[in-house]
Amino acid sequence: MNNVVLNHSPLYVALLMLMVIGLAGWVSKLRGEKKIFLGDGGDKELQIAIRRHGNALEHAVVLSVLAIVLDAIHKPGALLDLRDVNWRVAGNLVLWVAIAARALHALFAFKSVKLHPIAAALTYFAEIALCAIVLVIYFFY
Repeated sequence: MNNVVLNHSPLYVALLMLMVIGLAGWVSKLRGEKKIFLGDGGDKELQIAIRRHGNALEHAVVLSVLAIVLDAIHKPGALLDLRDVNWRVAGNLVLWVAIAARALHALFAFKSVKLHPIAAALTYFAEIALCAIVLVIYFFY
């Protein structure tokens, strides 16, 4: 059995989870202030906070798994000579874009009609790009 060395994914996972934990803390703070301890009580501000937290968690899981897979995937030999492109570096850059997109999405959700969809689209782009990079590494390296 090969030992898996995780180089960069622990950093990405920690940053994503800190964002999720921060948003969860915000939800808890609002619940305490508004004395709403179950559900959202019909409170619009709490509904938005709960949705932001849920949305962040949904994407953090996908991005965390992709980060770990990107770190862990290793296949000796190559079917194609793709040495001109460093796919792991590309994957790490895409992960930084994804983290920035998630932060922007959390900050601008429901506040900036212009930036919110851009951040959401950037997140989906990053997730699809990471899947493509993982597949390239898997099949061609």
